Amino acid sequence: RLYTIQRADEGTSEEAERVVCLDAATGETLWENRYNVWLSDVPAERVGWTSVVGDSETGNVYVLGACGLFLCIDAKSGETVWKTPLHEQYGLLSTYGGRTTFPVIHEDLVIISGILINWGEYAKPNHRLIAFNKRTGEPVWMSGTKDLPEDTTYSAPSLVTIDGQRQLILGAGDGAIWGFQPRTGKPLWHYDLSRRGIYATPLVV
Repeated sequence: RLYTIQRADEGTSEEAERVVCLDAATGETLWENRYNVWLSDVPAERVGWTSVVGDSETGNVYVLGACGLFLCIDAKSGETVWKTPLHEQYGLLSTYGGRTTFPVIHEDLVIISGILINWGEYAKPNHRLIAFNKRTGEPVWMSGTKDLPEDTTYSAPSLVTIDGQRQLILGAGDGAIWGFQPRTGKPLWHYDLSRRGIYATPLVV
């Protein structure tokens, strides 16, 4: 099977985004999962920007839509297992024009990142990571970089092992490269590299 995300119902009042499952051998459409694209500053060309991520252990696929809707979908049937509106519940900004990153799966977690403006100690804009239980969608941890970043970023995170320590490494909106402990969200280190956000994916050798 092949899974992808794309724009749907282009140019209509019903315009949407959809995750599509195809038969990899024939190209036949097996199912579609559509969800609304609501009032947003995301340009139409960036609807369906991100990538679908599959998890062989649960048999689910995960996707972050252009408007911040985070979905867990049954890869066989196309039915939604759980969903979280990151805009409403966590204050995710609308990804600065639809430049949306994709989830990363680590053990029982699915981890997403973006610029969040929340409340209390999380009130200031910050490029944060949120880990959810990949089966239930329950939040497990939230961590962040530096407050008041200059940019958003769609730097793809990398999961690597360095000196026996599993790390999630990504470029951040504050211009630094960060390493986090993926089980807990604990920041392990950061390196200030740029005056603006890092858009490229760090390569770890």
